[in-house]
Amino acid sequence: MTAHAMDRDRADSLAAGMNDHVNKPIDPKELFAALVRWLPGRNGASPAPAGETPPAAVARSNSPPESTPTADNAVLNAGLGLSRVRGNMALYHKLLRHFVEQYTGFPEELHTLLAAKDVPAARRLVHTFKGVAGNIGAMALYQNALEVETCVGVLPERCAEGLATLDRTLAATLASITALLGAKVMEPPERDEPPAERPEDPVAAFGQWLELLDQHDTRALDVFESLRPLLQAVSAGTTEAIGRSLERLDFRSARQTAETLREGLAGKEEGHGV
Repeated sequence: MTAHAMDRDRADSLAAGMNDHVNKPIDPKELFAALVRWLPGRNGASPAPAGETPPAAVARSNSPPESTPTADNAVLNAGLGLSRVRGNMALYHKLLRHFVEQYTGFPEELHTLLAAKDVPAARRLVHTFKGVAGNIGAMALYQNALEVETCVGVLPERCAEGLATLDRTLAATLASITALLGAKVMEPPERDEPPAERPEDPVAAFGQWLELLDQHDTRALDVFESLRPLLQAVSAGTTEAIGRSLERLDFRSARQTAETLREGLAGKEEGHGV
């Protein structure tokens, strides 16, 4: 369920006759456990009854990633955030740095929009913020943002308490991220690896990259870096917009924007071949 993340929503889904309920942002362990619970076994065995998870599935779903950050607390579940990027520690740290840089001034920006009674813009801002918080494992912040997003859309003038809670949770989350990353939190990511080489067949690589975006596969970030110079030659602004979407793990937006570069890239490669 994309827009419903409260405990009561799960109960409502089950009462309405749904088999199960998995909230977004997706916790891979929860998703895999639900799939194992409902898909028939290889021998054709019936799915497990509702509410039961086979012991083997529990063991698999509880297996920690190869490298887990040390900070798991009330505001930042770093293990969960790392699992969302398939254990890619460098990428997870990059997302944390981006979050600090992008959202330190979030409360002021949101309050300014509400003071101007620009409710649509305020809701869009909170919605994006909510998704990024969920992607890094800041689930308390995600929950607060969800409540504020709902409140702003119904009675924006009565959201003071929720906004105050959101501000406090954000401050605690930023402090936790800073403690996790230490002095490197505001430094640019290290560049130990050589620049990505130009793909032999950029058009084919572009098509494969689009497929990775369709699958919300984090390998799309690495492929993007190899394609970035070529895409910038087509449209630097569009390429930067894709980069910002990928920093938020917003694969859907990145995919939609990337499609606009397909024809231009093909034309560049035809000229390059000549």
